[in-house]
Amino acid sequence: MTFIKLDPNLMQGLIKNLESYADEAERARSNIHSSSVNNSHPVPEVDDATYLPAIFTVTSADAPTSRMMDTLNSMSINSNTGSSYNTTMGATINALGEVIDGLQERLQVIIDLNTDGISTTSSDGVPGYYLPDGTADTVENVKSYNTEAVAIARADADALTQAAADGKADDGRTVDEVLASMATYQDSPAYGATFVTEVGDAQAYLDLVHDIDRAYNYPYQSEAAVSALGHVLGAASQTRGGDDLGMQFAAAIVESPVADNTAIFNALTSQSDVVYGSGFLTKASDVLLQLDPTQVHDGTSYLTTRYSHDPVAGVLAAMGNNPDAALRYLSGNGSVDGDGNWVPDDKARQRWEKLTSRDWDCDFTMPASDKPTAADGLTSAVAAASSFRNPGPGEDGAVSSDAAQRDAAATYTSGMGVDYFSGDSWSRDEFTDTMKHNLAVVVANSPEEVAAAAAGNAEVSTGGEGPSLARWGVTPTDMSTMIFRFGDSQDAMTVASTGVGDYHHRRIEEAMSTDDPDQSNLGDEYEQLATSSSYLTELSRMRYDEDMKADSRHAEDLKKSRDTTVGTITSLVATIGSAGVGAFTDGVGAPLAYNSIVTVAKPAVTSAISGLVGQLSSSGTQVIDPSKASTQPVPNLLLAQAYGDAMNHGLLTDPSTLTTAKDHDWAVSDPDHPDAAPTMDIAGLTRGQADDMTAWKKNSVTNENDLNDLRVLNEISHSINDGWGNGRDAASDARTN
Repeated sequence: MTFIKLDPNLMQGLIKNLESYADEAERARSNIHSSSVNNSHPVPEVDDATYLPAIFTVTSADAPTSRMMDTLNSMSINSNTGSSYNTTMGATINALGEVIDGLQERLQVIIDLNTDGISTTSSDGVPGYYLPDGTADTVENVKSYNTEAVAIARADADALTQAAADGKADDGRTVDEVLASMATYQDSPAYGATFVTEVGDAQAYLDLVHDIDRAYNYPYQSEAAVSALGHVLGAASQTRGGDDLGMQFAAAIVESPVADNTAIFNALTSQSDVVYGSGFLTKASDVLLQLDPTQVHDGTSYLTTRYSHDPVAGVLAAMGNNPDAALRYLSGNGSVDGDGNWVPDDKARQRWEKLTSRDWDCDFTMPASDKPTAADGLTSAVAAASSFRNPGPGEDGAVSSDAAQRDAAATYTSGMGVDYFSGDSWSRDEFTDTMKHNLAVVVANSPEEVAAAAAGNAEVSTGGEGPSLARWGVTPTDMSTMIFRFGDSQDAMTVASTGVGDYHHRRIEEAMSTDDPDQSNLGDEYEQLATSSSYLTELSRMRYDEDMKADSRHAEDLKKSRDTTVGTITSLVATIGSAGVGAFTDGVGAPLAYNSIVTVAKPAVTSAISGLVGQLSSSGTQVIDPSKASTQPVPNLLLAQAYGDAMNHGLLTDPSTLTTAKDHDWAVSDPDHPDAAPTMDIAGLTRGQADDMTAWKKNSVTNENDLNDLRVLNEISHSINDGWGNGRDAASDARTN
């Protein structure tokens, strides 16, 4: 949604200034036109520019003159559409009047909302109004989604309550019909706050969901109701009263700790496409964290079989859609010390102590074992907070102090999460698919630490700039264990591989950005890329092999999954490491949930990255045989992409080398400059082309050519082979479980 802030006092001042300007302009127009009339219009252009257009209605019996029609055409344009007026003074002044009227009407919307007791105030205290994404900011839309939405919300709330109890509302609508009509305004804060208030208190809202759930015979109908009412509650939480609303719902659950309440609240707050207000989430979480989940009594509704009974499961899951709330909640109101590390406050420490000491498995015995667990929510919050790590420089080339502070806080949160979920409190069998995905996001946002662990370093800290997970007790073994535990998930490994691959791409680009790029720099960076790639590959292969030993009945299926996942890792890290994520996402409309500093945010895997995986698979990109990972040499894809990078950066200079390259379809020649050195499209390299390029290097780049080219490519090959072995060894040596 879009929230347009509007300070009433400042806006009223602007309106008065515009009115004064319009009055002054009209006086000037009138004086000029009168002077022209008095002098019999000696300059016709002055008359045209200053005449006052007549306001009339065109009828068939009263056809306007062409001059009048021009005026009508200019005046018929609504300023809210963004169209322009003609340049006559009268028309321009009239257009300014419409702008003034539009601003005044928008201001009145805010006044009316506050009169109704609905304040859509932003976090910085400035009121405003709401519009759905993609909706034009016209007066009609502003009224529709705000003041008019208030009246509709009251009618819908009354109708839904009546229909849930009696099957049909007084206005004749059924539950399904009311839910369908709610879709238009369900994300409007004004509608949401009014709807929730009209239903009654927090318990009445939970009871309404319960009544609808009991009235339905089919689960999908209950889920539809939960979705709509989750959107409405989320919208209400965005208003100034959102903090109190969170407290009210938490208090209702504490006063009546039954599964019908906790599961329903978790269902409402865990909707994947709803953003809850930060104050609502943090206030509710603090209260609900005090409630022992083992004290929650059994429930009776369908929803209790589908959603966790843990009181904090939903609010934590909702933080996955609100990174600011997640970071604030999990890091507290701390500070940054002289070394750039986060110093959490006592409240943050207490929260983590409670979060890491509770029994997240308390409702595993409940029906429907595939339902979301409370730990899904915690990992979702940690993943969202991790997206603030490793900020890039601003326009001035420096990292802002605010970004540096969030980086430190996010590093603390990520470190606490990795330390906990890689520890003895968990095992690989207890990780749900959601947990695997979320923890892979944390790993993807910690690429420096992954690279350090892959290199076999004693610490995950690389000594680079910025805070490190090592400060919070994360070791290379912890990182290996974490990746091992989600290594059987293609989705999770795709997330991790994407983040790590793009990190190495940025390092390669930085190393080769000098006026005189050096092959040693390129070789060193590709060695590290190969190290990380084989490290991730080996950990995933190890995880699958362990599962195959433990479940011989499904060994064949697991082997197929292993081959697909390991192949995907190899392809992604190599391809993204060489070409970068941007090569696959430009012009697609933000297909990857990356922020401006190329940090993975939830959800990290979207249609674009899934499409990339499919692209790599369909093109037959070279991958290793997972069953021979310990002995098979580096995949040709990685070697070929490194050779291509050397060619693209001008490290290959021998004319005969470049001439032979032009005979292959992976070499791209400039038709306008046929004598220029070819380049290579690294992102589009297929398996066949990779095989062909490595064969070209072996057969065509020889001692008969310039020895420099052979030396460059050989050094790159040796570096990559060394890195591949180092990463494999680091994974094998790690203690994993």
